[in-house]
Amino acid sequence: MFKIKHFKELSLEEFYEIAKARYEVFACEQHVFEVNDFDDTDKVSYHMFSYDKDKIIAYLRIIPKEFSHYENTGIGRVLVLKEYRRSGLAKKMVDNAVKFITDTLKEDSISLSAQEYVCSLYAKCGFKPVSDVYMEAGIPHVEMEYNKFKNIKVLMGKNNPTEYPHFELPEGFSVVKYKDGYEKDWAKIQTDLEQFENLEAALKCFNDTFLDGSDDVYKKCFFIQNEEGKNIATASIWDGNHFGKTLQRIHWVAVSKEYQGLGLAKCLVSLALDTFNELGFKDYIYLTSQVSSYKALNIYSKFGFEPYFGEMPKNWGSSKEDFEKDTKYAWKLIHNLSKDN
Repeated sequence: MFKIKHFKELSLEEFYEIAKARYEVFACEQHVFEVNDFDDTDKVSYHMFSYDKDKIIAYLRIIPKEFSHYENTGIGRVLVLKEYRRSGLAKKMVDNAVKFITDTLKEDSISLSAQEYVCSLYAKCGFKPVSDVYMEAGIPHVEMEYNKFKNIKVLMGKNNPTEYPHFELPEGFSVVKYKDGYEKDWAKIQTDLEQFENLEAALKCFNDTFLDGSDDVYKKCFFIQNEEGKNIATASIWDGNHFGKTLQRIHWVAVSKEYQGLGLAKCLVSLALDTFNELGFKDYIYLTSQVSSYKALNIYSKFGFEPYFGEMPKNWGSSKEDFEKDTKYAWKLIHNLSKDN
């Protein structure tokens, strides 16, 4: 679907179609005339594009690290022709670019300057904002960065699940167990936090994970409600199979953006451990997360969860060597990120 070529490999026809698409979007549509769209950077870049019949409908360029004005490999000139937008094409293209940069160019960090209104698109591809909003060519932009290692999975475990700090809900909030229909609230909370691309995908995950024919979801999945009775946070304990046997894990902890900073995440973890003990589980509870969630990992550590450095868990999706290397690097990165914040 996508072609990728270095400038030297482009045919005259391909370069003409790229130029036409860039002019249509940046000049005709966005009226960007303050800077020259065609610069010498094109000559050292890789160009990714997709055709529909005889015209290019999506395009970006990849600027190798040594030629980028960022400290990292850069992505720029991202476009999808107007009539092809809202089809998922842009996300697929950026995902493909990330894969090319990390797999072929062997670079782990990527930077780009995103127009503010499409920051959510890049967030879904793993990019994080690293600047305030600034003006570029008369358009609000935000610098964003992708770091492969920030998405490394990690695991934490707790051997003494009866010992932990207890946190009470702030005034005006209450906790309820799952009821039929709450899956829609669960899906909205998770989707708003960009854990899923859309509500349908979130609902499918909920159904596949929790609606297993048992009544466990009514016991092990819970929500925090605000004064109006609206579900605004959720967590669960659930069966995990990472150790060759069924153990309980803390799963899908989430607090709606507008209610973050009120200590509700700590309450959710406290409630999860309460539930674990009330249901008679013993000995060990664990959770999986990723480096980019280092703030949440700091919360778990306050409850006695410790980084896992043992044998590679089942279904981890990497080699033993990569697991050992990535785990050590991930926790070093988590330590540094936590120290800086």
